[in-house]
Amino acid sequence: MILNKLSLQNFRNYAKSEFDFSSKTNLIIGPNAAGKTNILEAIYLLASGKSFRVKGVESEAILYREEIARVIGRITEGLEEPEGQGGLDLEIVLTTGEVGGEKTGKKKYLVNGVGKRAVDFVGILKAV
Repeated sequence: MILNKLSLQNFRNYAKSEFDFSSKTNLIIGPNAAGKTNILEAIYLLASGKSFRVKGVESEAILYREEIARVIGRITEGLEEPEGQGGLDLEIVLTTGEVGGEKTGKKKYLVNGVGKRAVDFVGILKAV
């Protein structure tokens, strides 16, 4: 699986950002505190269903004063697939436990917009 695109909404210090990746080597460079590790955390979150920075409290990854965060990754099977064909959209939605004053789940896993259990979501994207 190859990660082609990463979209972040209210995740850590990113209000709304999109990143396109090459099927070859990618470098993430920037000054200190620019959000490089946040990008790696988002990729790890899509691969493992959890954060490597916090233990079981992913709501800390939600941008300050927001109720919901989204991490969306577009993945394809191989190098030769044309853009927009045969891929999967993996999405994790994080909430504070309350959205618009109503109780809600703290984490949702979606594949192409369809809700999945964590066990069915984890491992679709392989990452080291």
